[in-house]
Order: sequence, then C-alpha cells, then structure tokens
Amino acid sequence: MCPVSPRGDEKGLGNEITSMAVSLATDRDDPVERLNAIHKSSAVQDGSFDLLTAIGECISPAMASLMVKSSAMAPTALLPANFVVSNVRSAPVPLYLAGARIETMMPLSILQTGQGLNVTVISYCDKIDVGVIVDPELIADPQHIVDAFENTLQELESAAQGVLHRAA
Repeated sequence: MCPVSPRGDEKGLGNEITSMAVSLATDRDDPVERLNAIHKSSAVQDGSFDLLTAIGECISPAMASLMVKSSAMAPTALLPANFVVSNVRSAPVPLYLAGARIETMMPLSILQTGQGLNVTVISYCDKIDVGVIVDPELIADPQHIVDAFENTLQELESAAQGVLHRAA
C-alpha cells in the first residue's frame, strides 16, 4: 500500500491523501525488470483517485470512527495491506528552526493495527534517508529487510553503470 496525493498539478492548502496498491514485483529476478514492473504498476493507477476521493468524502466522521474501532477488533479482516511504503519529498534547500539549521529529517511513521511493516523514505538537501518500522511479532529480524534494501540498491546501481538515460 502506498499513500499518494490525488491532487495532480493543482495547488492547494492542507493534506489530501489516498492510497493505492502497488506491486513490488518480487517474482522478478532482474533488478531492472523489477523496477520497471513496479513503475508500471504505480503508473496504471494514475488518475484513478477521483473515485477514491469521492468515496472518502462521502464517509461521515462517525462512520470513519466506527471503521477504525472495528479494525482494532478484527485487525486482519479490514486491512487492504500489511506493508506500507511512503516517499516524503522535503525541501531541497536547508531549513531553519529558531535560527538553527535543520540537519536531517527523520523518516518515521506508525504502524496501524495489523500492519507488519512501514517503510518511509524522506529526501532533504540532496540526501535520502529510509526508516523501517516493524511489528516484532510479525517480523523478528528487521535487519534482514534493511540488508535486502542495500543488496537491491547495489544490484540497480550495477545495472545502471554506464547508462546515462534509458527511455521507459
């Protein structure tokens, strides 16, 4: 599951978020094929957020509250996914708070009831950080996941060596 903004190019105040299911293409051994399949999976859903947003706007706060309370009672029955990945684009220039430069942004998020894994990626000042949050009852060794990220990034870097631009 991936949280996304349904706004498109329009600018506005406040947050507007929905989510979409994206394939991780774990059935693909080749890292470039895997990345292309993930990209294709996310691009297919582009533009499908009008319906999701409209449905979300029709749910009353009381109904939304009931849904959240119900999910706590039956955590796996109502979840569309047990893994959430989120990319947060921050400022490409230094930010300051009370005159002090913000050195880093911490990529942290939360797990909802029944979710086993949350990966948050945040960029700030030409740096990218990745945060991994797990439910220890579902994932005993989060370091294994971090190691897999590092290995996959190395595979992609090796595949991209010498390639300046490849058309999609």
